Amino acid sequence: MHLLIESSNIEVNRRIKSLITEKINKKLSRLLSALHQENLQASIFLKKLKYDIYEVSLSVNLPGKKDLFAKTKHIDFTSALVDLTSQIEKQIEKIKPNLL
Repeated sequence: MHLLIESSNIEVNRRIKSLITEKINKKLSRLLSALHQENLQASIFLKKLKYDIYEVSLSVNLPGKKDLFAKTKHIDFTSALVDLTSQIEKQIEKIKPNLL
């Protein structure tokens, strides 16, 4: 899976990249294992708002299928990633019978 990381007001350092890989990329790869991983594309956008609130959005492009999108805001960056993963997981479970 190809994951593009974009940010605004946040420096994407090694720690952030490893959190994204751990919380999102691995989970998506496992959930979408029925599809060819090299054809999957995902984009994550990170933004720091006022009062140290993180806004994180994720878009997953499934080839020939419905695109998935989730967006969340949290004070804690890790919590934002967990919530985002949960939202995408629910969407995948809804469309999973149609993926094969």
